Amino acid sequence: MARLARRLRSVLVVDDDRILLSALERDLRARGLTVLPAPTAERALELARSRHPDCALVDLCIGEESGIDLLRSLKSEQPELLVVLLTGHGAVQNVVDAFHGGAVDFLQKPVGGQQLLLALERALARTRGPSPTLARAEFDHITRVLQECHGNISEAARRLGIHRRSLQRKLQKTPPQ
Repeated sequence: MARLARRLRSVLVVDDDRILLSALERDLRARGLTVLPAPTAERALELARSRHPDCALVDLCIGEESGIDLLRSLKSEQPELLVVLLTGHGAVQNVVDAFHGGAVDFLQKPVGGQQLLLALERALARTRGPSPTLARAEFDHITRVLQECHGNISEAARRLGIHRRSLQRKLQKTPPQ
């Protein structure tokens, strides 16, 4: 944890739910990180331009605005920015769009400080090595959701927004490298 705080100057946290935003801010600050909270995409862009954070945690739906559009704007202005997308809607298409937009991870809400720190650690590790393929990122996301559902295929398929049989076929394939 201390290693992570030394390697990150600041984390931009974007969520329109002010209670969740406050909780994430408090949790990350307690872990030694500087947090830049933003309840809107406009405020997030202002903070990104003025403070140049090392990473960003962005909600998929920021009011009526799209977190993926914000992700693309942030990455166009600051290509080295590590962005983790947060969502309550874990559909596979959202995951694909997020990774195409430049996200380094995709987490489903509710999310705690420890889970966020693990995502940030993974993001930092990826900057030191080759980027995972989209197939690998999808497989990792599916595996993570399945673990959150304690192995329940039907529940995982519902959370991912795909048919149960489609999920079973994906899981039968050899994991991508």
